[in-house]
Amino acid sequence: MFKSPVVIIFLTFLLSSCASNKGFVAENISGITQSHRTIAILPFKVSFNETMKMASGRRTKNAVYWQEQERVAGLDMQQAMFISLAKMVEKGKMEKIIQDFTRTNKLLESSGISFQRLFETDMRTIADILEVDAVLFGDSMVEVDYSGMMMGGMNNGTTTKLSIIDAASSQVIWTQSVNKRPTSQMDTPKTIAQQSTNDLSRMLPYRLK
Repeated sequence: MFKSPVVIIFLTFLLSSCASNKGFVAENISGITQSHRTIAILPFKVSFNETMKMASGRRTKNAVYWQEQERVAGLDMQQAMFISLAKMVEKGKMEKIIQDFTRTNKLLESSGISFQRLFETDMRTIADILEVDAVLFGDSMVEVDYSGMMMGGMNNGTTTKLSIIDAASSQVIWTQSVNKRPTSQMDTPKTIAQQSTNDLSRMLPYRLK
């Protein structure tokens, strides 16, 4: 299990909210998704805003430190999405083969694609390496604004976007995003990741009605 060392930021959030934004859906989405039998989930691309990086006790950390924190957080979200989809398959709410995230990461590593190179590599190439019909790619931004703390942290939260890339065409065929805020001071990055991925998994066009 991957764990992120940025728990303290989430413990400062006092208000909660969740909203989905209007995304993108390809015109022929139904036909395309029917052709998808196997799906892989990539590590998420996670970014922390500069306010968080400059917080007391962190301003001395260098770029290498933050790259590692973002990498670990991205692996957390990849795992959370896999667990969410695996449960849907188990309950009969999805009839797709979800590649185990550990296999996905091993195949990428053995092909010389590091976490940093992942976001610069053509998705068709990645899909070929993973031998899947579609790839799920997530992007999450963690934002902190200490000026809003007296208002209950209204400017704090995460925005997570999930996209489906069709391997045959290398095109994005579906995108949706959610804005999420912790429900209490007891929330952790792991629970926030689970909440975001759970919400997004239920929006996927693969889900059976």
